[in-house]
Amino acid sequence: MLLSATDEDGESMSAELVRDELMTFLFAGHETTATALTFTWLLLSQHPEVERTLVAELEEVLDGEPPSFADLPDLEYTEQVLREAMRLYPPVPQIPRDTTEPVELGGYGIPEGATVAACQWTVHRDGSLWSYPHEFRPERFEHDDRPRFAYFPFGGGPRRCIGEQFAMVEGKLILATLARRYHLELVSDPDVDLSVSITTRPLDPIEARVEPRTASQ
Repeated sequence: MLLSATDEDGESMSAELVRDELMTFLFAGHETTATALTFTWLLLSQHPEVERTLVAELEEVLDGEPPSFADLPDLEYTEQVLREAMRLYPPVPQIPRDTTEPVELGGYGIPEGATVAACQWTVHRDGSLWSYPHEFRPERFEHDDRPRFAYFPFGGGPRRCIGEQFAMVEGKLILATLARRYHLELVSDPDVDLSVSITTRPLDPIEARVEPRTASQ
């Protein structure tokens, strides 16, 4: 589709632009979801009470069957777990935007053509917006009455991530599929050093032992 696409003047994409678009697909559609799930499992391994609540929901909703798209509306706590993990470890920690005209923000004058980064990492951990901001508490998303941009892992406005709904469906299905059958026991250092650039990623591998789930887990 990219190779055959043309603009309003009938011009096709250059090889460089096609490459850039494909890199965007790879980065935005694969690495970010994998990163979100990586940090979700890291947090679950450190919070067994959250994992127990998650598994209890899966047992009640799925009744021993693999999750399907039709089950997703009923997997409310599963979604809360995923959203809370993305609050603490947003896959994209900041989103740059260029100003098209001069603007004043919080008493600071910003000229036209300046690059301004909206930083999810900072806003998602702001104590004025979140109670116990550094703690993993998925239930905080049961009733979310915070300001619109207190939480924006997928950005916002006209350039909000076009894949948001797909990513949430994908993430919930993968989390539910694995969590109903397996318990992941963290074996690497729980204190993770991060590389924060375009995406949030661990500097060293996060390693876990995969164990078939038992009634006590």
